[in-house]
Amino acid sequence: MTICSGAGENRSAASVGFTVILISRMAGLLSHQQQQLYSSSSSSSSSSSSSSSSSSSRSSSSSISSSMSSSGLVVVVVVVVVVIVVVVAVVVVVVVVVVVVVVVVVVVVVVVVEEEVSSSCCNSRNSK
Repeated sequence: MTICSGAGENRSAASVGFTVILISRMAGLLSHQQQQLYSSSSSSSSSSSSSSSSSSSRSSSSSISSSMSSSGLVVVVVVVVVVIVVVVAVVVVVVVVVVVVVVVVVVVVVVVVEEEVSSSCCNSRNSK
């Protein structure tokens, strides 16, 4: 491109400035439209080479956030499983304690009843 001296020089500098402004605004519009498309749908679309780097950085941040949310889900599942195991263990211990107490009470009652029956039999024999 030849830049002439005088009035032509001003015109070519103005046209270069206008072209730079136009290109920067078009790039801004493309970037804005791409952000809207990215937020409205998760499907990938073909884009120009100037916007491919920004879309790859967005997809990497999206994959990082999804992996963080999936790891958070794993932590929640592990906590729920641990709580369930602890509750089941406590219930089993309570059931075992109740069974042991019932067995001890039954044994004590049987022994006491046997002693009473035996002593009453002995008393009735002795009285005769």
